Amino acid sequence: TRQAGVPLSVNTDDPAFFGTNLTREYLRLHETFGYGPAELAGLSVAALRQSFLPEARKAEMERDFRLRFASLGQDVFGAPVDPL
Repeated sequence: TRQAGVPLSVNTDDPAFFGTNLTREYLRLHETFGYGPAELAGLSVAALRQSFLPEARKAEMERDFRLRFASLGQDVFGAPVDPL
């Protein structure tokens, strides 16, 4: 589990087969476990870190993710979101 330090990410696997999408999966995490913006943003960063992209590209994308989370958090919640 995430609390035990096990790497975790959110995926849709086969959206057409399972009848879901990534937005719906994040919403389920919020509704079921109470994950907030920082935890959900952290799952996005974790998925990026676990990807097979080259390390330089991951680092570049993580910087972009963090900037976007901060901006979105400011716009929606009045404070930047810092991924956990």
